[in-house]
Amino acid sequence: MVPVSNIELTWGYVEVNQNGIILNPKSLITSGHMGTSRVADLLPYDYVPGNAGDFVPLKLFSKEQLNLDRLQEEVYLHTDKSYYYPGEVIWFKGYMKYNYPEILDSLSAVLYVDLIGPDRKVVQTKMFPIDSGHVAEDIALPGSVQAGNYCLREKPLYQEIPLLIIDGIAFNGSEGVADIISQLSISNILRIDVFKFGSAAAFGARGANGVIAIYTRNGTTPSKQVKGYDKSLFQLETIQGFARPLKFKSPNYNGVLKTNAEPDSRSTIYWAPSVNTNPQTGEAVVSFYAADLETKYRVVVEGVTLSGEPIHAEYFIKVLK
Repeated sequence: MVPVSNIELTWGYVEVNQNGIILNPKSLITSGHMGTSRVADLLPYDYVPGNAGDFVPLKLFSKEQLNLDRLQEEVYLHTDKSYYYPGEVIWFKGYMKYNYPEILDSLSAVLYVDLIGPDRKVVQTKMFPIDSGHVAEDIALPGSVQAGNYCLREKPLYQEIPLLIIDGIAFNGSEGVADIISQLSISNILRIDVFKFGSAAAFGARGANGVIAIYTRNGTTPSKQVKGYDKSLFQLETIQGFARPLKFKSPNYNGVLKTNAEPDSRSTIYWAPSVNTNPQTGEAVVSFYAADLETKYRVVVEGVTLSGEPIHAEYFIKVLK
């Protein structure tokens, strides 16, 4: 008796990667002898059990680890160029990469971007909203910025620093928690309390990333009973909101003769943070007007794939009058 097997492709094809794993298993239906075969039937006839290579070590994760893994998110950020002059605008776009994209609406909705100077200090911090896993924003450089190597540091809300409270006063400035704590004298610290997870719920949304409460010897400690409060001691604090986005401006010379004597010496000729390709051809068409200089333009295309992998390509074009 010869065993009979049937294979049916519901989509008309099957995708297999380089390791022989089927990528669209729902399109493959097996029946008959093949559909009821066991693992032993898939082994080679000369298989000898007991070899060390037959065993694959398993890594077990706790329920808490799996829950934290679901919240992991990374940011891929790219700018319009790598050099800037004082007063220019840094145009950038950020892409969120989630371990579980299906819960992106439950993760960070805010992205903090720090501009860090050559002395490793934060020059300015901006807060931007995350829309569908993307951020397309800008940072305007001051005209008095000093020359040097600067960098951008991005962090979603879930990766934001913990709330620091010293003698009952919350610190939400641009300085990092470590920088503020390093300025305290060890001999003047009375006690340090650390609140994590549910224990920080009393601090509201600001305690979502934990709370570090420091009590000094010359400050107010919890052991002192404070009856009532003096409103004259209240401090006015400005809460940072979303940065107002700028609009990338470029001249339109369509059918118009340039009569302005001011030269067009733009260093960033064209910036388009969102370009959609044709789903059939994979191509996209962009157009722009060149500046006055006769030179070479470096065209940079950056983005991410549907799986979150970054892509980068460069091309040079020559502009002639």
